[in-house]
Amino acid sequence: MMERDDIRAADATGLIDEKRAASVIALSDSRRDAREPCRR
Repeated sequence: MMERDDIRAADATGLIDEKRAASVIALSDSRRDAREPCRR
């Protein structure tokens, strides 16, 4: 699974642009929240 550091590295090396990196991070966060609901 790609982590934030991997996405940032891809942005830093020019593999993806900053806008795409932000989009991928947002999608990853939303999917992670769906898999790991908050425990109360």
